[in-house]
Amino acid sequence: MTKNLIKNTTIAPILTCDQLFSSGITPVSIKIFPHDRIGISGHSGSGKSRLLRLICDLDPHQGEMLLNGKNYRNIEANLWRQQIALLPATSQWWHEEILNHFSTPPDKQLLDQLNLTNDILSNPIHRLSSGEKQRLAILRLISQQPSLLLLDEPTANLDKDNVTAVENLLVHYCKTNHAALIIVSHDQTQLQRLCQQIYQMNQGTLTVTEK
Repeated sequence: MTKNLIKNTTIAPILTCDQLFSSGITPVSIKIFPHDRIGISGHSGSGKSRLLRLICDLDPHQGEMLLNGKNYRNIEANLWRQQIALLPATSQWWHEEILNHFSTPPDKQLLDQLNLTNDILSNPIHRLSSGEKQRLAILRLISQQPSLLLLDEPTANLDKDNVTAVENLLVHYCKTNHAALIIVSHDQTQLQRLCQQIYQMNQGTLTVTEK
């Protein structure tokens, strides 16, 4: 299945997947262009998170992937995952101090946008709520300035105001950095708000749906 959202063929895709598949995932062919915002819905266990891991080159797979025209086999894994950045449903933290997870401290304006205070950066990880961890994980992700964000239920632990704040930040990031995102969510209203195109995953098969 191939779906191109941008009709101007002079614009090069960020990511091209050609017959990408693995155990439990049927072949997927798709092109993701700058500013694309793609949603994926589906039942638990349908393969949504697995597909994100394939795109991030975290799980074994077959098929081809190109990042800005360059084959994934010719890009070091850490550089691939810096440009195609995955935020799993449960954020991972490997240092006790928040700032050790950032090459430079998060900008105060970005903290403000996500309803976080600068003081939070001095707290140890274990003192943070799940919602605070998730919002900081989003800031950590975009601090790498990836070309493509892969987001797995990024707002599941957030209240309405913080969901709105995160969505606004993601849209702004894609617009200002010529980036794109793929978001997995069970929240259909969120996908309708945020995404230009929505796909359905069913037993490992991805199909396009109409908004």
